[in-house]
Amino acid sequence: MKKFLLQHCLPLALIFLCSIGYLPLSCKMAASAFPGRPENPILEAFAPEPTPEPTPEPTPEPPKPSSNPPQLLADGTYTGSIATGMGTLTYFNQHDSRWGSYLWGGQDPLTSYGCGPTALAMVVNSFTEHSVTPIDMAAWSKEHGYYSPGHGSYHNLVPEGLALFGLRVESCRMALTPENIIGALGHDKILVLLMGPGHFTANGHFILITGALEDGTVNIVDPQSLENTLNPWDPELIIQEARMPCEYGGPVWAVSRYPQESKTPDVSDSP
Repeated sequence: MKKFLLQHCLPLALIFLCSIGYLPLSCKMAASAFPGRPENPILEAFAPEPTPEPTPEPTPEPPKPSSNPPQLLADGTYTGSIATGMGTLTYFNQHDSRWGSYLWGGQDPLTSYGCGPTALAMVVNSFTEHSVTPIDMAAWSKEHGYYSPGHGSYHNLVPEGLALFGLRVESCRMALTPENIIGALGHDKILVLLMGPGHFTANGHFILITGALEDGTVNIVDPQSLENTLNPWDPELIIQEARMPCEYGGPVWAVSRYPQESKTPDVSDSP
């Protein structure tokens, strides 16, 4: 009889006990599976903390170009900078006491003939790894054939000179309208313009356009005039006084940096 109970009754008893709730804890249904049944506070105390979703880091905004309005100091030097789409442009003026009396080619003072070297020195010094002054640029331009005695710069100094220093230069041969000038300026470029007789010069003169304003005017950088640099200008007036006709892709050139993944031109006689 005892053997019979062990073989047949004991398994039935175990099945009965399991069916009324005496199962191992790991095999039971969660309390949340029964509507209206409260959670077990003991289980809640030992439940693992939920893993929080990682907070995405905000994309940092690119630093805005700084600006320190140019000014003439008591010692005859000029200082200051201008915010542009390419970054911060250091202002140079060809009348600066540090180089105004320098004789370009041994005969032409930069204060009268140096708008080309001064304009290029600002661009190269600000947007390349080269640290140059108008004197450095004047000497370089004479050495490379861009100096015209008694006249100043040959016009190809702008496209060829800036390209030799590793910058991207594009000719803006198009219908010269305010909309096209502002469109060529874009958000990552500056423009170099060759001006004819008018508000800026009696002969020929290089200036820069560095930005457009909401009212339709533009900011310029004049290497010969601090006053012109500090005031906004009507692009229609600038277009009317641009030097026409002009060789070498002028009178407007757009200057920018090459994309980082691209290589600058391989120029054997680069500075």
